[in-house]
This record gives sequence, C-alpha cells and structure tokens, in this order.
Amino acid sequence: MAEEKDLGEAQLAHWQDTYAAHPGMYGAHPSAPAVHAARVFHTAGARDVLELGAGHGRDALFLAREGFLVQATDFSATGLGQLRAAARAQGVAERVTTLVHDVRDQLPVPDASVDAVFAHMLLCMALSTSEIHTLVGEVRRVLRPGGVMRHRRRGRSPSSKAKTSSGTHPSASALTRSRGKKCTAKPPCSQMSSP
Repeated sequence: MAEEKDLGEAQLAHWQDTYAAHPGMYGAHPSAPAVHAARVFHTAGARDVLELGAGHGRDALFLAREGFLVQATDFSATGLGQLRAAARAQGVAERVTTLVHDVRDQLPVPDASVDAVFAHMLLCMALSTSEIHTLVGEVRRVLRPGGVMRHRRRGRSPSSKAKTSSGTHPSASALTRSRGKKCTAKPPCSQMSSP
C-alpha cells in the first residue's frame, strides 16, 4: 500500500512538473478517442460528461465545443489551470468545470449524475487492479441509467472497441481473474453502459 502511494505521489510530481514545463504539450486538437467518444455520446443523447484525467484539457475543451457540459478532473492543478485559461480564451468556460481529484479516491460526484464518462490513457497510469476495480465501481455509481463510459488505452484504436449494452464492465471477469499489480484484462476495458 505504501509502495502504491509513493508511486502515485511520484506520478503527480511528474505531471505537475511536465505541465509546468510544457504548457499545452499535447496541442489544441482533440485526441482521436475524444472525437470518437463525442460521436458515441451524441448518439446516446448524453449532455453531461465527466472526464477523468483531463490534464491540460484538449479533450475537455473539444467536448465543450461539441455542446457537452464537461466536468474535468485531474490530479494536476497545473494542468487544470491551463484548461481553465484555455476555456476562457475559447469562450466555453461556462461549459467546463474543473476539479483537482485523484482517481484513487471516491469520485466527488453524486450518484447517477452524469450521462457519460471519458478517460484518455488514464488506465495506463500506475493503478493497481484493486484501484481499477474501485474506479469502475465509482464510474457505475455516477453514471445515470443508460449512461456510457469510453476510455482509451495504449494499443487499441477507438473503432475496435466492442459495445457493451448489458451494463457489465466488458473485462470484469478478466479483471477479477487478474491477481497482479496491473490490469491485464483481455479484451481491454473499453466501454461500459449503466443498466
């Protein structure tokens, strides 16, 4: 447990320093997974989107420009500061709220309060299988009935994601079988629908 905490603190320090040294390091254009997620969210009739691991906000800003109300969370206050400044400059500040939050902690969002959850590369961070299980449970808790989660991890294109309509996490059984420190689910977690 102490090792996981130390790793989390090291990651936080890394991202704070990285965003400070390289503002807007990923550019202003949205990621391909965010573009794909916006299509999925529009099709699902989503309005409120929670982004986990928003960083400096290129995807949150895109989702706001697409008409969604976005709650952007990240554990880097530096990245979120850049996101807020960009939202003001782009005229979408009223569509974006930010919150410093570590996904290892309970999501500071009420039950059944968002239509969609988006995370780009978040599950590639130093999260244990237990922490991923907890996070998935939290996402289920905050999604409204019929809500959807989209996330991207290394090695998969957004178009290869399987749709899950049953409400079960697509890799829940693989995650349950995993006993290692990192998620080894096959296929990777890609989309979750709320029952």
